[in-house]
Amino acid sequence: MIIMFYILYITLSMSLFKLDLNVEEEYKELLTDVIKYSSILIIAYIMQNMSSKLDFMNEDFFDAATYIMIGVITYHLVIKKIIVISPT
Repeated sequence: MIIMFYILYITLSMSLFKLDLNVEEEYKELLTDVIKYSSILIIAYIMQNMSSKLDFMNEDFFDAATYIMIGVITYHLVIKKIIVISPT
């Protein structure tokens, strides 16, 4: 049992790629969210495509993905600076 937890810990704590970027923390959060939402969009699109046999990577997908990424970037660069939620 302990070996299983150790293997799980090692698996979850290691990463395949490590990017050492010389940018501020807020931009690291932005890049993390862009990567996160992009992967979610791509996987959801692939799963939908497999079930409905649509054209792969059509124009509608790129439009939707672009709009969502613009929304995420706008949140991080504008909205997050206007509305600040601080703990009481």
